[in-house]
Amino acid sequence: RVVATSGEGPGDVRMPSNPLRVGEDSLLLIDATLDRMTILSPDGTILEQRPLGGETFAWCEPPLGPLPGNRLITVVQCFGDVREGEPLRPPAPVLIRDFDLGVVDTAVVLAGGEHAWGLTSPSARKPTGLFLRYGRRQQAAVWDTMIVTGDGERGFELEVRDPSGQLREILRVAGPQRPVTEAMRQAWTDRDLARVERDAEHGGNDPELLAWRARNGPYADSLPPHGALRPGAGGLLWVVDAETL
Repeated sequence: RVVATSGEGPGDVRMPSNPLRVGEDSLLLIDATLDRMTILSPDGTILEQRPLGGETFAWCEPPLGPLPGNRLITVVQCFGDVREGEPLRPPAPVLIRDFDLGVVDTAVVLAGGEHAWGLTSPSARKPTGLFLRYGRRQQAAVWDTMIVTGDGERGFELEVRDPSGQLREILRVAGPQRPVTEAMRQAWTDRDLARVERDAEHGGNDPELLAWRARNGPYADSLPPHGALRPGAGGLLWVVDAETL
C-alpha cells in the first residue's frame, strides 16, 4: 500500500525517515528535505503535519523507533572530521524525544563513529581525524518496548534499557573477529567513487579532490562486532554483520 508519494504537496515526501508506527496504527514520517513531520493514518490520511523549524537532528538524528508514552529515540549519525585534541570516537548520545521533537532525557551516551588520523588532500601537511571505514559505530534500536544499544567498546556486548534509559540486561552476540579484506576495501572505494561521479553530474564540489579522498581514506584492520541492529517481527532482534552494509 502506498501512503505517500514523492513531491512537495501536503502528505508528499522527498527524503523521509523510515516510517515509525505510533499510537495504535498511525505512521510518523520525518522529512529533512521538506523540513516537516507528518503523521498519517493507515490509509494515508494526514492526521498532523507541521514544520520542524530547521531542527538539525532531522538530518543527523533520524528517529529509530517509538517508545511507550508518545516517545521516540534518536542517536547522532553525523560526525565531521576530528581535530587535534578531540577524541577519535566522538560522543553519540541516545536521546529520548517526545512527538513534539523536544528532548525528554538522555538514555545513554555511546562512543560514536570511529576515526583515524589521515590527510584530507594530497597537499595537506597536518593529519586530521577522518571517518574510519569499517570502524566501530554507535548502534541503537527500539526492541519491543526496550532500547538496545551497542558501540563495540566492549566487544560483542549489547545493552538493553527500559524506556526511561535504565540498564536492565547485557546481551553478548558473539562471533569471530574477521579481517577487512582487500575486496572489502575495494567495494567501499568503488561505492564512494560512484557517488562522487553522480554528484559531479549535478555540479558537485571538486570531484577530483573527492575522488582522491575516496581512494585514500583510512580503513579498519578488522570488522566491528556489529554492523546494525534491526528489530523484527515476533520479538526478534537481528544483529547484522558489518560486511553486508
